[in-house]
Amino acid sequence: MTAPPRATHPDRALAVLCTGLFLIGLDVTVMNVALPSLQSDLHPGPQGPLWMADAYTLALACCVLAAGVWSDTHGRRRAFILGLALCGTASAGGGLASGTGQVVVARLAMSCGAALLMPSTFSLITVVFPDPSPRRRAVAVWTFVAGLGALAGPVIGGLLVEHYGWRAGFWINVPVVVVALVATGRWVPESRHPRPGPPDRAGMGAVTCGLGIPQPRSRARRSQE
Repeated sequence: MTAPPRATHPDRALAVLCTGLFLIGLDVTVMNVALPSLQSDLHPGPQGPLWMADAYTLALACCVLAAGVWSDTHGRRRAFILGLALCGTASAGGGLASGTGQVVVARLAMSCGAALLMPSTFSLITVVFPDPSPRRRAVAVWTFVAGLGALAGPVIGGLLVEHYGWRAGFWINVPVVVVALVATGRWVPESRHPRPGPPDRAGMGAVTCGLGIPQPRSRARRSQE
């Protein structure tokens, strides 16, 4: 069995992987700040703001398990690159949106990209840092960045919305994604599971339904309050 290639610059690879993770935390929370400005501009219906706020986390929770299996089978760097590209493209679509439905679709697509990013970043860390001690440090940094993205979202989102409008909450991702894609090609090695087993489609379907089905009822209750 061939050993996975080692990263020539592991710290740079970690910075790239953490950039993708930071985008996830940022995108989860930035819409909460941009929502009032977006409502005054697009005038969505009663359910529109709830979908715009919740679509990202809903799809992320539903897709992350299947995305992790796909990345182990087809390549973790490939999944990371695909997730970045999907996030960047969907962010550009959200920045150009002219209606509530387009914003919701953009947020759903962004979350599908995030579902590819999240498991692949952690799996790639184990490849970039095969030794236990550096790996523990890398995981600590990874965990810190995950929380930092969520905390920074309202701050960055507030500044962007105040000075540039709600569309800036989408456009901010595009240059970051472009830089991360170039850096991934240079510093992040490819890896995949050496013997991927058959996917547990029934289990993934049960998890997806279990996470997704309660959400419409929750939104309905919130809209009635």
